[in-house]
Amino acid sequence: MVCERIADAIAASVSGEGKVLAVPSPYHPAGSTADVRFRTSKPLLHQTEKSPVNFAVCDSAWEMAFCRVCEGEPRVEAYVKNAGLGFEVPYQLAGERHRYQPDFIVRVRNPDQEPLHLVVEIKGQPDETTKAKAETIRVRWVRGVNHLGTFGRWGFLELRNLDQLESDFRAHLNRWVRGVEVPEDHSLL
Repeated sequence: MVCERIADAIAASVSGEGKVLAVPSPYHPAGSTADVRFRTSKPLLHQTEKSPVNFAVCDSAWEMAFCRVCEGEPRVEAYVKNAGLGFEVPYQLAGERHRYQPDFIVRVRNPDQEPLHLVVEIKGQPDETTKAKAETIRVRWVRGVNHLGTFGRWGFLELRNLDQLESDFRAHLNRWVRGVEVPEDHSLL
C-alpha cells in the first residue's frame, strides 16, 4: 500500500499534458446504453425521464435521492446508473488488482463549452477501498481520458452527505459553469 500511495502521489504531482494516457479497450472503445437489458431483484428502482434507460437500479436510498436531483436539475442533459453498462475502472489495493464500478455517469450542459461527463460516486464514510477507487479515477482515469480527447470532457465527483446531496451537486455545477476549474480533489464533503 505504501508503494501505491507513493505512485499515486507522483501521478498527482505530474503537471502538464501528455503525462497520463488512457488506453481504451480495442474491442469496445466507447460504451453505450443501447444494449442494456438485464433482470434485477433489487427493490430500489427509479423511473427515469432524463436517462436513456427506463429505470435506474439503485443500491441505496442515497442513489434514489441523487436520481431525483438529476431529474430536477436543468443543466443535466442525461444520466445513467452504472448498472449493466460494463463501465469499470481498474485499480490496485494492497498489491491486488480490482475493478471499480462507479455509481453514475451524468452529462451536464454548459452553453459556452462542450458538455461535461461526470462520473459520480455516492458514498458515506470513506475507507481505504473507497479512497483507492477515488484516487485512481481522479488522478489517472479522468486525466487520461481527457488527454486522449476523443470522448469529450470528463470529471469525477464524490458526494458524501445525504442531507446536502442536492446543494453539493449544484454548487459543483455552479463552479464549473462559471469557468472555475473542477476542484483538484473533485469531491464535495
